[in-house]
Amino acid sequence: MNQAQRLLPYFMCGICGFLSFDSQADLSPRIPDLTTMPKALTHRGPENLGYWQHQNIFLAQTRLKILDLSSEANQPIFNEDKSIVLVFNGEIYNFKKLRHTLVQKGHTFISQGDSETIVHLYEEEGDRFISHLEGMFAFALWDNRQKKLILARDRTGKKPLFYYQSQHLFAFASEIKAFFALSDIDIHKNEDLFAYYFLYGNIPTPYTFYKNIHSLEPAHYLVLENSKPIQKINYWNIAPYYLNKKNTLTEKDAKIHIRHLVKEAISKRLISDVPLGAFLSGGIDSSIISAVVTQELHQPLQTFSIGFEGDPLYDETPYAKLVATHFKTNHREFHVGSQALLELIDPLLYHYDGPFGDSSCIPTAIVSKMAKQYVTVVLTGDGGDEIFGGYNRFLAIQLMTKMPKFLKYFKDLPFPKWQRWIATADLNHIDQLTQLTSYFYTDLFELLNKDYASQRTIVKNFHNHPFLQDVQQMTLLSKLLYLNLKTYLVDDLNIKMDRASMMASLETRAPFLDHTLIEYCASLPDHFLIRNFNKKYILKEAYKEVLPPQIIHRKKAGFAVPLGKWFRGPLKSYIQDEFQNPNSISPYLNPHRIRTLLKSHFDEKKDESLRIWNLLMFKKWIEQLPSWKH
Repeated sequence: MNQAQRLLPYFMCGICGFLSFDSQADLSPRIPDLTTMPKALTHRGPENLGYWQHQNIFLAQTRLKILDLSSEANQPIFNEDKSIVLVFNGEIYNFKKLRHTLVQKGHTFISQGDSETIVHLYEEEGDRFISHLEGMFAFALWDNRQKKLILARDRTGKKPLFYYQSQHLFAFASEIKAFFALSDIDIHKNEDLFAYYFLYGNIPTPYTFYKNIHSLEPAHYLVLENSKPIQKINYWNIAPYYLNKKNTLTEKDAKIHIRHLVKEAISKRLISDVPLGAFLSGGIDSSIISAVVTQELHQPLQTFSIGFEGDPLYDETPYAKLVATHFKTNHREFHVGSQALLELIDPLLYHYDGPFGDSSCIPTAIVSKMAKQYVTVVLTGDGGDEIFGGYNRFLAIQLMTKMPKFLKYFKDLPFPKWQRWIATADLNHIDQLTQLTSYFYTDLFELLNKDYASQRTIVKNFHNHPFLQDVQQMTLLSKLLYLNLKTYLVDDLNIKMDRASMMASLETRAPFLDHTLIEYCASLPDHFLIRNFNKKYILKEAYKEVLPPQIIHRKKAGFAVPLGKWFRGPLKSYIQDEFQNPNSISPYLNPHRIRTLLKSHFDEKKDESLRIWNLLMFKKWIEQLPSWKH
């Protein structure tokens, strides 16, 4: 890495802003009030708060310094005459190439960073500029000449961006809590969508738990101009790559190109003027990251893993240590007990802006906090299962399609995974995927309060999603991968990692979510991804000479904590006390069904811990929400 590379400013931060529809309004007297918005995001960027205000527009950013640690790299950032203003969160990996082209066309730069590239690219290309950007980002750009605001989000939704609209104003922010900080915004629960939380553990994009607050979809940009209605434009679509398979590709060529693309994706994400490390679970994805980074840096990589007391099945540290020893990383592992969960519940609710049903946010938050003691940037293996077909549900649905009908009569075999899979056998593929990723599906209406459910239309599948038309001509596996990218990746995995890491002011980078790598994997023949019972076949083949064989042949393991044993043991009294009085959630849920579920878990008839976590987060949010509004 040369000195020029080490002076490039990148920003992991929080952004927010506010546009009054009264064009004659002057927000200047209200700056102390308006700055409460970015102050709510200081955990995302604790090292600087910058803002800009002009008449009826206010933009702000909180900065986490990653490169170019000087004050010259603070935001907002402007073009030459300050008619274009930008607040930016993320990294643009191809900015040097873009910058070179822009300089040749006469644009003048005053910094060495990636964010200034955006304002000049907009000057040159207009709204089309966004499709030229490669990286992870969320930003807001104000064109003062045209009185136009543009919001944009990266292709896979790594960086979050929310917006609020009423008759009087439009506001945006990296996290919803910034809206609570502004007195002009009146926030109410979106009760019509609560049922979807119990299906998915989240509210599907573009909706949120709150009325009038939406999440900007990945690969979209939003334009708000004068008195015109909001426009949203999709600038990237992965569907054509799934529809155009490279069926003549040889396995040898695929392995070579995958190794090349993975190396390129990782190399882009190694630039940093602060300490850099990697999460290491001992799974194939994080192990590949550690292997390639070690080769690229030519020095020991700092790696981090976590284990939990109470159940050896939830301790991945032996596998992580095996990889760390193999690649000679500077490895640290942490072990925590049930008390860590109690200390996390309220912070998790706050940082996720509401309930988040995926309990893997617990270990992610803990390992992020511990890694932050040593580094400011970590690489993760996120995305490997998404693009190479690593989830058991992909294999299960394919098997159900080929399964002889008589096997359906063996649905009561005492194997929880088998029972869950066989329960989907008569569903279409879309509904199969929904059920296998849901928390409550067959018993959703038993859980819901009857009056609540009867007053709403609740659809237990993806059929209302606008992107379903894209999958009609896809193969079964491509259909599942595509839907998973559009739902689970966006609404669960990316949210989980972003909020958990930002709680600790830690930047995370996901090489497997490089859009060029995603496009290539989408075009691979299905049998390159899943062959017989072997998931992620081509990725394992590409790296079988690099990784220890124990890692290549290791079974898929989720990133989780031993909630089942904790909820029956050291945390049992806590759970009992929390649900002793369900009045706060009884307008939405059936208390009898909750009691039955708890009893089943405590009596060890069935492990209901993931669903208990789902319910606990919802209950705690309902009770805490009134205090968030003050």
